[in-house]
Amino acid sequence: MLAGECDAVAYGAWFDTALGRRVWADETRVVLDLLGGVAGRRVLDAGCGDGRLGAALACAGARVVGVDLDSGMLRMARARRTGGMTRLDLLQADIERLPLAAEAVDLVVAVTTLCFVGDPRAATR
Repeated sequence: MLAGECDAVAYGAWFDTALGRRVWADETRVVLDLLGGVAGRRVLDAGCGDGRLGAALACAGARVVGVDLDSGMLRMARARRTGGMTRLDLLQADIERLPLAAEAVDLVVAVTTLCFVGDPRAATR
């Protein structure tokens, strides 16, 4: 197992704990409430990690592009696309230099992401 995969597995395992399940339920509810209706909207999940939020957004009807630099996290996110989930596309890229045009998405979410980038200003541009 590669180092990034080890971190990704530990990250995912935390969400299987009682506290992790509670935090995930609260976080998802708050983010979905803040975004309003996402059905039919194109959403960028910047720093998508293991794909939990992207999958929740896709299940709520959004067309999601999840972007992350970590290959271990993206491997977990790809595994989350079960049952023919076609509304969640995943890209390995640096959010400071996204390979997407600004008009490619309607909304951007970045949960627990900016603390991991070298230049948060570039990431938010």
